[in-house]
Amino acid sequence: MNSDEIEFLTLAEAVEIHRNQVQLYGGDPGIR
Repeated sequence: MNSDEIEFLTLAEAVEIHRNQVQLYGGDPGIR
């Protein structure tokens, strides 16, 4: 496994976490 692969997986996980947070807040960044 090279560093590019690890970096891609980390980026994909970050995107997935971000999507989950957006769903929690109803997609409105003004709601906290």
